[in-house]
Amino acid sequence: MRLVQLESNAITGTASGGENGLRVPSTTRSMSPVGGGLLQRKAEDPWGYYTETRPTPSAGLGVFAVRDIPRGTRLAAEEPLLSVPAVANENLYSAVCEALQTTSAKNLALLDNHSCDEYTLKVANTGEIRKKIIQWYMDLPDIAKPYSNITELNEIVNQTCRRYAIFLTNNLDMGLGLGAGLFPCFSRMNHSCTPNTFDVYNITLRRLTIHAARDIKRGEQLHSVYIEPMWPRERRLKKLRAWGFECTCAVCSDDVLEAMREETFRLDDSLAEYLEWLDEGGDDDDDLPFLRTHDEAWDAAKKMVELLLRQGLGGDALFNA
Repeated sequence: MRLVQLESNAITGTASGGENGLRVPSTTRSMSPVGGGLLQRKAEDPWGYYTETRPTPSAGLGVFAVRDIPRGTRLAAEEPLLSVPAVANENLYSAVCEALQTTSAKNLALLDNHSCDEYTLKVANTGEIRKKIIQWYMDLPDIAKPYSNITELNEIVNQTCRRYAIFLTNNLDMGLGLGAGLFPCFSRMNHSCTPNTFDVYNITLRRLTIHAARDIKRGEQLHSVYIEPMWPRERRLKKLRAWGFECTCAVCSDDVLEAMREETFRLDDSLAEYLEWLDEGGDDDDDLPFLRTHDEAWDAAKKMVELLLRQGLGGDALFNA
């Protein structure tokens, strides 16, 4: 069930890096005290205070807790390195080109440290997208053109194609028609269908906030979720495989947990159908939902919460339930 929150849901975007094409972290955080010591570091840079980036056994680089993290701790409130307004897919290349022109050199350097899906890069470099990007630069007014000859144009186009592929691989939908952005802390985390963090784009702060969804122990890897976590396993795996990623998290490997996930999905679907029916006036002449009364819906919601807690699913899934 997807209920619109004041802080819009921001877990549906894709991201990448690592050896398997999923979310490559750009740097490893130093844990040495800064300024007034650890307390100041905790306040000014909670991501660096609580986490470090290092290799994982099978998923390239990952983000790990360097100290215990209590549930609900805010780990980051980050602005995007690059953001674009909501546009049709066929115009996304143009929005990215325009955004790159106003992105600082510092953020461009950080952007370039991210990885991208190889197939996406190949398509950007050899297909229609490349032709459109070339034309975009050629159509700039002479005074705004960042090149003076064809060699420089090709170099800029090569760089832009790569940055476009990086953005496609790592961008996150900010929701509420605000467009999409690439958020560096978020993009460093690997995926799990039972994530231990949750992220929300805060429209007041204009930042993506990342919180601990449960208590996280020192040494534990932090995970986000790339897809809708309540989808049935086959649907989840199909979507993840499209990004070259084979998920081996607990719920994808455990039939008992997966049975709970499928029941959670069914309840979520039934509650969404019931809410839609109520929004339309609850007319008995309409097709009746599976849930017919407030009591039935209440029981379904309580059951869903129970199943979510047993699976360790918190964040906005629990909030929506």
